Amino acid sequence: MEIRKNDEGKIYFPSVIKFFGLWLIFCILGFLCKWILLNKVVKLNIFSNQNPLLSIFEVHNTGAAFNILSNHQNVIILLSICALIILSIIFILYSKKMSLFGTIAISLLNSGILLNLIERIKYGHVIDYFCINPLPFIPVFNIADIMIIMGAAILILSILKK
Repeated sequence: MEIRKNDEGKIYFPSVIKFFGLWLIFCILGFLCKWILLNKVVKLNIFSNQNPLLSIFEVHNTGAAFNILSNHQNVIILLSICALIILSIIFILYSKKMSLFGTIAISLLNSGILLNLIERIKYGHVIDYFCINPLPFIPVFNIADIMIIMGAAILILSILKK
């Protein structure tokens, strides 16, 4: 990582600042969306579960993707912490070469992982709430899962683009 100085001679880390800034923004948006969905939409039944495309209801998930490692919270927590550390190290090591899309991708991945990790530690499970009705093979998911999928997709596309 290159240390740069601005015109005033002050040292700053532009890529790392963008990375952690995006990470913070995505986490705040994730918490805000979840709060609105669970406290307004689900509790007040604003979004009827009779919608043919999308249902919103609260489900407690003790597993990871597709409910793997169900009821093995300590393993999932450890894997999540390792993923956060590894992704952050990869970003810091390659921040000089990282495109904006790469920065966004890893920020989304870390945000989604962190949001789910916080819930696992706090509640012992993750709260999922979106269900795509015409696709019953897709499990119920949440905002953090969307961030993880989007981050992975953007990262793969940015790698393939090179």
